[in-house]
Amino acid sequence: IVLQRLSDLENRIGALTATNSFLEKQLKEANDRKERLEEEVEKWKGEVSELKAEVKKSEERLLECEGSAELTNRYLLDENSKIKQQKAEIRCELIALKREHAKLLDAKQETPHEAELTALREEVAALKEKLRVVETTRKEENRIKSEPMETTEVASLLEELATLREKIRIAERQEMRLKTLRAVKEDQCALNKGNDVSTQPSRSEYFVKEEGCAECERLKEELVSLKQNQSVESESALKEKYEKMERELTEKYDMQKAIAEKLQKELFEAREKNDELRSAMRILDEQCEKLMELKKRAEVGRKKAFERLASINEKLNELRRERDSHQQKDADHKRLLQENERLTKKIDYLSAELRETHTDYREELSKLARQMSETKQKDATENESFAIKVEMLETEKRQLEATLRSLQRHIEQCKGECESRAKEVTCLRESQSKVMEENAKLRDGLALAITKAEKFKEEVEALKEMNSVINRELSKAKDEKSDAVIRADALQQAFREKERLVAYLQSQLHMRTCNKIKRTSSRSTLISVASESSVVDVEISEYDDRDSGTRGRAVVCSVDEGPVRPDSASLTRSTGAYVSAARTPQPLSSITNRSESSANTSVAPTPSRVGTMKHDIPHRWKTFLLLKQAKCIACYEGLPRVRHAMRCTECGLMAHRVCISNIANTCGLPEQCADYYLDSYATYSTTTMSGWVKLWRSDDTTGNKWRNAWAVITDQRLCFFDNDGLASPNDGGSPFLTVNLDRDHWRLQMQSVLDVSVKGGVSKDSLALLIELRLARSSLYMLAPTVQAKQRWVRALQTATDRRMFVQRRPSASSAANKMLIALDAPLNLTINCSQMLEEWLLIGAQEGLFITQLTSPRVPFIVAGLAAVFQMELVSDLEMLIAISGLQRQLVFMHVSDLYDGLKSDRPTVRPTAISSFSGCHLLTVHIDRLNNTRYLCVADPDKINILHFNSRLGVFTPYKSIATNEPATCLLSIADGIVF
Repeated sequence: IVLQRLSDLENRIGALTATNSFLEKQLKEANDRKERLEEEVEKWKGEVSELKAEVKKSEERLLECEGSAELTNRYLLDENSKIKQQKAEIRCELIALKREHAKLLDAKQETPHEAELTALREEVAALKEKLRVVETTRKEENRIKSEPMETTEVASLLEELATLREKIRIAERQEMRLKTLRAVKEDQCALNKGNDVSTQPSRSEYFVKEEGCAECERLKEELVSLKQNQSVESESALKEKYEKMERELTEKYDMQKAIAEKLQKELFEAREKNDELRSAMRILDEQCEKLMELKKRAEVGRKKAFERLASINEKLNELRRERDSHQQKDADHKRLLQENERLTKKIDYLSAELRETHTDYREELSKLARQMSETKQKDATENESFAIKVEMLETEKRQLEATLRSLQRHIEQCKGECESRAKEVTCLRESQSKVMEENAKLRDGLALAITKAEKFKEEVEALKEMNSVINRELSKAKDEKSDAVIRADALQQAFREKERLVAYLQSQLHMRTCNKIKRTSSRSTLISVASESSVVDVEISEYDDRDSGTRGRAVVCSVDEGPVRPDSASLTRSTGAYVSAARTPQPLSSITNRSESSANTSVAPTPSRVGTMKHDIPHRWKTFLLLKQAKCIACYEGLPRVRHAMRCTECGLMAHRVCISNIANTCGLPEQCADYYLDSYATYSTTTMSGWVKLWRSDDTTGNKWRNAWAVITDQRLCFFDNDGLASPNDGGSPFLTVNLDRDHWRLQMQSVLDVSVKGGVSKDSLALLIELRLARSSLYMLAPTVQAKQRWVRALQTATDRRMFVQRRPSASSAANKMLIALDAPLNLTINCSQMLEEWLLIGAQEGLFITQLTSPRVPFIVAGLAAVFQMELVSDLEMLIAISGLQRQLVFMHVSDLYDGLKSDRPTVRPTAISSFSGCHLLTVHIDRLNNTRYLCVADPDKINILHFNSRLGVFTPYKSIATNEPATCLLSIADGIVF
């Protein structure tokens, strides 16, 4: 039996060895196939990477072409819009220059003379010719269809036509007046045949240009005086007077002729500049037309490029889809390779186990053979031990059979997996062939795309050349436009300054005959926000060397006179600027207390006042960018320029962001009227009121609904006590509820929709006695005992409402704290930039120049020659030096106080400042004093840096010391103890 079993085992081991060798052969074949597949996959990967690189290159080319086309289109559109805007600005400037020419022609009015008739006729002919030119230009502009004229330009041209026609009428009237004057002169010569007639010598120091009517009246008066004096005076005296008059008339004629020549020169210059601007405008029109044509061409090319880009994008999308399918196939191939590696490892492991079992079987068979040989030699007694060993061998045999069966199953599984892998490999080969075909198609498409991209690149280069040409033309147009704008700005600024100076000097012709300006003038010109009339005030009480006063249009003279109620004279206002008082309430003491439950209810008598203002409309604040100089309506401090501030969208008031909570609810009320009532409320006494009421709170969570309380209004506080004895100051009781009528947000509601719970607790008769106070988060209901008591409570709360509007007003805003020094109304108002006090003189730096006036007897300020526009001044008293920023170039100039005094003492005040040419474009300056070293530094700010100058005491001048570069222009420059702050 054992031998049969051993033979069976040997047969099975031989079968296993044969299967093992077969499996090893299949493994070798699978490895060979794997290597071939890996080589093919590497080839495919190389081809796919090449295709990806080509796709990326084509995508980059397409993106470059697309981006450049969009950039060129945007640039052309921006430049076209800029040129249109520049054209509109040049037209506006042309119209402004025409108006300035008309003003200059109006200013050319001379005294009546025979030569004036011809001059006026020439002027009328010039105006008619100008009118004809304007009409022809208007017709030509109306014919242009591509660029229609805007409504503003048509309105401006119509206004200019109307002004020209009025000037023609005025010139014709002037001609008629001159004819009448000529007839009067002939009559005068006929009356005085033997005697020459003369007029009295003028005693005025200034030459005055008057109109024809005033000259006729003067001549008639002189005729009457000559007729009266003819009988008394002798012929010799008349001849002497006639000679004097002839000399004076010749002098006047020469002066008028010189003025006329100057005006004619200015006219000719303005006309030449106008012609230059017109030619520049024509050139700009031609350039705009060329740019429009180029833009149209570029748009056509852009459309074609977009169509090509769309087709290329479609092809690229197809290539991307194919690339995604390739990537998916690569991932499947990688997964199959991983499975193949796993199976090879498994097969190696199983083959190793088979080898081990084979060696184990051989060793056991050798052992059994030795044992059987030994058993034959031994005795029969040893059969029992042999039977035991046979049983052990049988158990081992069973175990080996089980392992063999498991190995066979594993081998069958490996065969199935190998067949599936073979099928997958065939599928991969089929997909590879398909991918090869698709790759060939993709290469053909890429070749077409590359050819198209090259064509597009050539077109882009042509467009770039066209853009470069357009850029050069635009740069030339920009340069010409900037030059024209600079010239026009300089002309406009010079013309405005001359206009203002002429108007101011004309108002000063009869300066000595004018009355002094009153100090108690209208306060409406003192406190205003960016109004047309300038106000000059001076800070006197706290004047020192460094802080010389508040700069701006208004300089306030502060007088420590205590709180004084403004009298009726200072509170007078013009009827057009103020609103009359709405009502005058009766004093509360005159109303008798008819309450039965509260006998101690009392109201303090209110003082007599101007009126009660029923105006509680809040402002609607919005953030905006401030560009011009303005003042805060609450604190009266200057608002920083080119910074954000708050402005009411309804009434236009401007304030700091932190000051809007301190402004009263006076939106829509005129400024003077609001100031009038605000000042009247500033002196009111506090209102007192007390009495028993029933109290109910909407946020009461304790369950106590209606509650009896002793209510007291004192010091703008509404307090509620449980007992009337606790309200006395001696007891010192604390109220269970307090409402601050000045600070808390509350409102007296007269017609309210009551809560359902409140309606349920109040009868219909008691609803008329109910008072509602709406707080920020709850409502407070007060039930008065009688109708009269409710009326008194309502009056007291209304008075508290009026006081709440003005309790946060600064005392400096009242008329009692400020005093008017001098007011400048139109046309004497100046564009004031700064001011300084020099003993009894007030120096005013304005856009028109430097002006002075006396503080003791203020008159209209008169100009000091030698300085142009003055933007800032600093007075260094210990050095007796005045430092200023002056002129169109904003140069830094120095003046000694002694030279300034000498110039002010003369009949025609003049100064000769010392200008530093290296410092120009300045906008801020301050003087810093180093107390420790006893040195002084002058800090001057320009747009790029802050220059610091050191005072050289040996030479007596400021020398450059250091400069600090700034990223942006400094908006403020202050001197502190340890240095400067900017």
